[in-house]
Amino acid sequence: MLRLASLLLVEERLLEAEYFVVRLSRLRHNAFLYELNAFLPAARSVTFLLQKEFVRVPGFQPWWEARRMELARDVAAKFFLELRNFSQKQGRVSLVGVACGEAGRRRWTYRFAGTSERVPLELLHRDVADCCREDLRKIARLVLACTGACLKFCV
Repeated sequence: MLRLASLLLVEERLLEAEYFVVRLSRLRHNAFLYELNAFLPAARSVTFLLQKEFVRVPGFQPWWEARRMELARDVAAKFFLELRNFSQKQGRVSLVGVACGEAGRRRWTYRFAGTSERVPLELLHRDVADCCREDLRKIARLVLACTGACLKFCV
């Protein structure tokens, strides 16, 4: 029996994570931290929902296991996973804020300062909002790849 799977919840969570990441570029320290702490679990839950929705789709499990292994080797993706766990279970994410621009037109930008884990080289000295956007793009590409793969499974 073919079980129907839906991307509706996955898409909603992806849009929720996008909402928070867009707001990151516009905020100062405390509000920035609040949005970052909201973005991290929203982004992480996309893959949980993907697994929940497609677990009974024939062929999904081996496809997902291969993607999971790829994510485990991706140091930036692993950092975001651990960052989400840290922010949810241990405390606030450590950031360093820098004011950029001329007086009167300054804007704040933030960098990861690290937790118990070191900041990966590809994220070091980069704007946190840009890093979050990049992480969200990886997750969105994963959802698109799942859609394509699951269409093949069902044929």
